Amino acid sequence: MPIGGTYAMCAPIALDSKCSRRIKCNSISPRTAYQPQPPPRRSHHRGCCCLWMTLLIIILIFLVAIGGIMFYVLYRPHRHSFSVNSLQLSRFNLTNTSLTSSFNFYVTV
Repeated sequence: MPIGGTYAMCAPIALDSKCSRRIKCNSISPRTAYQPQPPPRRSHHRGCCCLWMTLLIIILIFLVAIGGIMFYVLYRPHRHSFSVNSLQLSRFNLTNTSLTSSFNFYVTV
């Protein structure tokens, strides 16, 4: 399509014997008015995908929270307490270059 929207069917014809050329146009249509193109339609796939990803993340957070609650209910984590019931020095050896010792102790948890 030519610029401006005009169509022409043109053919060269000879005017005289020296072979000078002139273009003869059979028909010229009037110029069409400018019509702006409508903006392209936006795809709703992006919004739909964002909605599904948000719902998926919320569901995953909910499932992790349920798993954490179940772990707490089943195992009831608490701080352990312990005490040393008895401590006994069973062997003690001191020489010029070394010190050797052994301990026996009992712990209650």
